[in-house]
Amino acid sequence: QPQALGLAMRAHHPGHRTFVGDRQRAVAQGGGPLHQFLGLRGPALEAEIAQAMLAGGAGVIGDSRLPNLLRLRKAGIKEQLMMLRQPMMEEISTVVSIANISLVSELAVIALLARAAALAGKVHQVILMVEVGNLREGILPEQVLDFTKKIIKLDGSKLLGIGTNVGCCPEGLRDCAGATARRPAAFLQ
Repeated sequence: QPQALGLAMRAHHPGHRTFVGDRQRAVAQGGGPLHQFLGLRGPALEAEIAQAMLAGGAGVIGDSRLPNLLRLRKAGIKEQLMMLRQPMMEEISTVVSIANISLVSELAVIALLARAAALAGKVHQVILMVEVGNLREGILPEQVLDFTKKIIKLDGSKLLGIGTNVGCCPEGLRDCAGATARRPAAFLQ
């Protein structure tokens, strides 16, 4: 009941408002909270929006802007936060102190996250990004097994999963999702 939550978010048009509680709850019913995370794009992720998303069933809130994640922590959001991009070297310790999960594609960055987390007495979770043909981000599919073997040996990090970005496929690569769905079997052999 979004009205009971009393929480609203602005949609793309500044004058348009929509409630997120019921919509996110419907999405969350398809999987457990661990599998439901939402990332928002925009200049500022408001704590009220994050609270409505969590009340609607999201288990993780993600943002690519570190100041937005910090603002959520300062507003009292205790649930898991995800950095929706690979942290820059100078952001490593701050990311570990604020976020629980990061999207990563470089072993050097993963090792730094693991070391910072271990020093802080934490475990930082990583999602290894894999390139699917759109040249957007990630390691090559044939590197996944080698990377995962190295990641699982690092104290202070946990490999949460493998991710892809198919949202930016150019016209000629419309089958990025299909190619990605076929590739994981090769990783497991």
